[in-house]
Amino acid sequence: MKNCLLFLYIIVLSLLSISCKKSETLLTSSKNKNIEAHDILVSKQDDNALLNFVTSTSFDFKGYSLENIRAYIDNITNNIAQIKIYIENSGGTGTLGWMKVDFFSDKVYDITIDPENPKELKFNKEKYIIFKNEILGYESPDMVINDTTKSHKLPIEWSSENNLLSVKLSDTFFNLKIDNPNNDYFVTYLPKTEIFIPIILSSCDASGYCEEYLIIIKDNKEYSKLKIYYNTAADGNLNSYETRVYKISEDFFVDLKTEKYVKDKLISEKRQKYKINTEGKIILQ
Repeated sequence: MKNCLLFLYIIVLSLLSISCKKSETLLTSSKNKNIEAHDILVSKQDDNALLNFVTSTSFDFKGYSLENIRAYIDNITNNIAQIKIYIENSGGTGTLGWMKVDFFSDKVYDITIDPENPKELKFNKEKYIIFKNEILGYESPDMVINDTTKSHKLPIEWSSENNLLSVKLSDTFFNLKIDNPNNDYFVTYLPKTEIFIPIILSSCDASGYCEEYLIIIKDNKEYSKLKIYYNTAADGNLNSYETRVYKISEDFFVDLKTEKYVKDKLISEKRQKYKINTEGKIILQ
């Protein structure tokens, strides 16, 4: 009887051990637009952009060694990441709290006690930029929407070389209304204000037809939109051809010029002027 009880006891301990290991396994990142989780658990802090960023914040780590701090992204939805912060040492693991990162406003909050009334945190900007680049999938670590980075200076005028200023749109960033999700979309950042972020979104389809839109991002979503470039003769054939080009001035005036050609001859030209007002609305002048 004692042997049977001992055997059952060993089986129970084995099952509990397996269960605990499964519960500690972090989810791997998903390519869906709303990422379920992102596995960032590593053995060395210096190898981890997220951990470097988390430990640079003013989150309350008093009483804990930073070497034992761990974190992982629980989810990313509409540009906002929720991060679990926990301690890991020889005595086991324990949750310290939760952090919210708003990639749109570049702000970080402690939501441990009251998620409805979060506490804003200070953080190291350089470490935040590195972390943000990793999550948003930018091709260049310098190309982020931040006061200290390379948004394109105004004025800007349409050019076939403008795409050199662009970065590929990340699935995890702006919540935009995409017409054709099969196309690759690229973003050129313009100087942001305290109210909104202006961007130029460009794409081309398989036929070579290209479009560019001036889009105003406000309150974490698309607020205003204007088609500022298109070209109906991507192959250079001017037999029946229409194009629109733009110039955006330093004070956010948008000049559009639309030209139509028939058999290589210009038959009409139309100019329009728009203004981005202080609230971020694109208004015809």
